[in-house]
Amino acid sequence: MRNLSWRLFSPLVGLSLLVMSGACPAPQPATRSVDNGGGEGGGEGGGTGGGSVAPRAGTGGGAGTGTGGVGGSVAPRAGTGGGAGLDAGAPTNMDMSPVQPLDMAMPLPDMADLPRDLMPGNPPEAGGAKQALLVVGVLTPPSPGDVALQKRLMDKGFAVTLADDDSVTVAEANAKSLVVISSSIVSGTLAAKLAATTSPVLCMEWGVFDEMGMTSVGANGDILNQTTITIATAGHALAAGLTASPTVSMVAHTMSWGTPAAAAVKVATITGMANRVSIFAYTANAIMVGRVAPAKRVGFYAQEGCIADATGDGSKLIDAAIDWTYVK
Repeated sequence: MRNLSWRLFSPLVGLSLLVMSGACPAPQPATRSVDNGGGEGGGEGGGTGGGSVAPRAGTGGGAGTGTGGVGGSVAPRAGTGGGAGLDAGAPTNMDMSPVQPLDMAMPLPDMADLPRDLMPGNPPEAGGAKQALLVVGVLTPPSPGDVALQKRLMDKGFAVTLADDDSVTVAEANAKSLVVISSSIVSGTLAAKLAATTSPVLCMEWGVFDEMGMTSVGANGDILNQTTITIATAGHALAAGLTASPTVSMVAHTMSWGTPAAAAVKVATITGMANRVSIFAYTANAIMVGRVAPAKRVGFYAQEGCIADATGDGSKLIDAAIDWTYVK
């Protein structure tokens, strides 16, 4: 601001000096004043001079013994002797209007709306596509439920790799940004192969909840002929905005459940069975059963039939589970 002020006001000071020295005639009154300061020439004891920016008075000099000076352009300064104060009505072609600051405020995106590869701490993925590993029991041909689950992942922008529960490795899982374990796997075959993966896991098979450290042994199972679940924590993102007991499958199917550790959030239960949790989740580094979660872990009710025959509300819950598990 200091440099700007000097550039604005130095021409006025120069004009005053020229008038004082007689090198040019005093400026004539103009039809427009720059400000409210009036200038009066000095008498014997000096007079008042107008300021050029604010209506501040400066001391004008006369040819007398009093002290005076040129009207200050910023603040009055005293001097000895001097000439006439600068007339505030002097014509000027400079625009002295206050400079308005630019509004540099820009809205920031909601972090929750960003894809994982744009979230802080999530590097862009190879080829720009989100990478998911879908672990299934049979590769050729996959079950109708696995086909529906693969399509849902692809519709959400994932490049999906199918992996057989017989041969999948933790290195394969670590190379992906999301691992989904289908209920079509054989729990004794997959066992604890993926328990240590550093990728987030969405698990739909109750038989490996304990192998993954998500429940204790025996604190899990499945239940036949279900079409609804009961929301226990409506405000959580995994509840997809649903409340009460939404119908999630058009046809009665088997659902997975577990009883997780205290650190898990319990989002939904089997309807009428509050101790059998149908959707539960651990954040990264949460204390599970016998291990710390290396990344997010989600236990989910939807076995293959519930995927293939999902209602609108069921689809919301499946999508919410994929989204929440994927985003760090």
